[in-house]
Amino acid sequence: MNLSRFHDVINETIDRLEKIDPTTINGLDTGEKFQSYVADIIKAVVQSVDPTADVKNRTGKEFPDIVIECPGPNGKIIKYGIEVKSSKAQSPGYEITGNSINESTRDKEILEIQLLFGKTQLQKPEFKAGVYYSCVKEIKTTHYPRYIIDMSISSTTNADIFSKMGTTYEKFNT
Repeated sequence: MNLSRFHDVINETIDRLEKIDPTTINGLDTGEKFQSYVADIIKAVVQSVDPTADVKNRTGKEFPDIVIECPGPNGKIIKYGIEVKSSKAQSPGYEITGNSINESTRDKEILEIQLLFGKTQLQKPEFKAGVYYSCVKEIKTTHYPRYIIDMSISSTTNADIFSKMGTTYEKFNT
């Protein structure tokens, strides 16, 4: 699976989520339930795209939540990640507190991490996805520094925190 096919998997996952009865999505009342549900959909989508790929739903505090591993050239494993976030808020906007900036559990071999965000408690649930680092709006400190995710910012406007700091996500995390 190449990067373009990975993006197809994300888009197909959102298409499938949007077709599900809203009461089913509304019933996923915790982040863990939503993540598990999304992981099952991703497994089905990936199976149709690349039956040799393996989808791992990583529970707990691991980052990212879901990892797709597929065979690449010369027997090397290629990895893609999906961080799943959800909000029960009825308010407009797509902002939520994200992960620790330390990312101590991050799998460094992952080529790209997509953020899949669901507003799960609306009459018609809404879903968005984007490259993880382009959705990081700022850093705030709760009990430790955490990213603030905003699915409304555009990667073309350099509104993400890394552009504002004059660095990249990759450099920041090395």
